[in-house]
Amino acid sequence: MDKGKIIFLNGVTSSGKTSIVEAMQNYSDPFFYVVANDLFENTIGDKHLQTDYWKYLSEAIIMMYHTAKLFSDHGKNVLIDGILVERPELKPHYDKVQDIFDGYPLDIIEVYCPLDL
Repeated sequence: MDKGKIIFLNGVTSSGKTSIVEAMQNYSDPFFYVVANDLFENTIGDKHLQTDYWKYLSEAIIMMYHTAKLFSDHGKNVLIDGILVERPELKPHYDKVQDIFDGYPLDIIEVYCPLDL
């Protein structure tokens, strides 16, 4: 079975990622919108996020990537709605991301909305 496509929509809040997701779900080949930073951030609970936000957020987001990989393994196309931020404490996180998606059909799409619109 072929792996499903993984499309990572990377952009800040209100950049238009959700609108793109809704449009892509109208394609003839379905895309599963199963992964979003906010959803997985809520899986860890406020107590842990308040003690070490970046550590626990990183762990939850890593689980988000594994979820996308699982769908892809089953031949399903997946949309990831996320924000890749550059922070020194997340460097190990990004090294893991590269390992997780190694060999997978992953496209990262930068989404932004200019302020002059």
